[in-house]
Amino acid sequence: MKATVRAVEKTGMKAKIFVFGVGPEQDTHLFDFMVSETFSSVMEEADEIAYYDSVRDATAAISLAFSGADTVLFFAEENRFAEVKHVLCKALGLKMRISQKHLDQLMQSGAADRSDTAAVVCHAGLPEKATPFALTDCMFTGFGVRRSRQTVIVLPMDVARLSILLSKQVVPYLNEFYGTDIPREFAAYVYAYSLEDKLRDTDLQIAVSDTKTTALFHRYISNAGRLVESMPIAAKAEQRGNTPPDEYVVNLSIAAAEFFRAPLGIAMSNAYYTGDDASGEKKVYLAVTTDEESTVREITSYYGESTSEFLTRCCGEMCALVEQIIDASNGAFKAVYEEDADEQGKRVFHALFSVFIALTAALVAFGIYYFNANDYDLKDWARAHLPLYSYFVQDDQTEATTAVEITTEKAAKKKKKKVASTTEATEETAAEEAEDAEEGEDEEAAAAEEEADNENGEDSGSEDGEGGGSDDEANGI
Repeated sequence: MKATVRAVEKTGMKAKIFVFGVGPEQDTHLFDFMVSETFSSVMEEADEIAYYDSVRDATAAISLAFSGADTVLFFAEENRFAEVKHVLCKALGLKMRISQKHLDQLMQSGAADRSDTAAVVCHAGLPEKATPFALTDCMFTGFGVRRSRQTVIVLPMDVARLSILLSKQVVPYLNEFYGTDIPREFAAYVYAYSLEDKLRDTDLQIAVSDTKTTALFHRYISNAGRLVESMPIAAKAEQRGNTPPDEYVVNLSIAAAEFFRAPLGIAMSNAYYTGDDASGEKKVYLAVTTDEESTVREITSYYGESTSEFLTRCCGEMCALVEQIIDASNGAFKAVYEEDADEQGKRVFHALFSVFIALTAALVAFGIYYFNANDYDLKDWARAHLPLYSYFVQDDQTEATTAVEITTEKAAKKKKKKVASTTEATEETAAEEAEDAEEGEDEEAAAAEEEADNENGEDSGSEDGEGGGSDDEANGI
């Protein structure tokens, strides 16, 4: 993988870089990434890291580099480090000596024996007036030598060791001497930056099991852009109990992958002391699980390495292990992730819905506790603060009020009906009385007429008797 070199402001110092002893099949992309990123501000854009099998093969290129560069850095593969260090010192006229301090530290770590001359030179050999660059175990001790305004630096190529040496010793050394501002974070978090570079154009999700080291791991990867967004934390699935630590981290990585249905699940154990206390050797177990298998790696502390330094280094080793497994998959994980995209959306919805239910339950529980603690009546509060409460909910008081209103309304209707009935009865009685009065008047009128008729009859009889003779007489003539 070609490293993605970020834009860094150029400084006045110029550096040239040589690497020796690397085999044709050796993977150097992580080393290239770290070195090119770290020293991009002091390298010409056209410059590349120069690889040679031996110092002899690079003689002409080294002479040319010293004619134009302020700093020349030499890196050597570990099994060639002693040889390269010795040849360079001889070629540059640097007198080699054995540092007693570093030799004693080396003997204490048990990494070499005094009778092994090559090992002693490799780990404890230093030129005069050189600044040593070494970890507490003093293995593969590098150095820096200043010659006028030029600096020669020799370092081992081991990425894990080199990450610490560059970020904590070499870069500060150069910045102090040249007044430059070479960044240290690329070397310090090279594994995280490299993994972030690998995942930049993918949607691959890597589930992280929640252990005692998870917070440290997330702080480590948070230095590398958006890498933390691709690595969500899953809840711890089980307690260790009597389970062996390597088997335990495998179980955790499997559970993490299942929790998010992710193609990759990872877990990192805490540091286990093999001695009586933290000053001795420590071990950390890393596990990465795929759909097909689980991979476990045991990391051992350097001699004298503190627990915090060791765990930080293990965070980098975890990123490196994940990247190796992704590289070995040939893109298979991305395809699996795309196939499960819909399922993942459903899981996210279910998770959010569960959170909503939990928050609602917590809010209800708090409300009940709050009202009970303050002796509040929930109905009174709702009636006073919720305008639509009375519309949607009828409590005892509302029901009583409604019942009274209904009773009053019924009574009013009944009274109105009764008044109406009384009025109708009164009207009917008046009508009957009027009819009776009219009938009485008719009877009186009839009686009066009858009496008048009787009187008229009598008058008519009298008149007929008196006038009859005349009529007869009249008729007889």
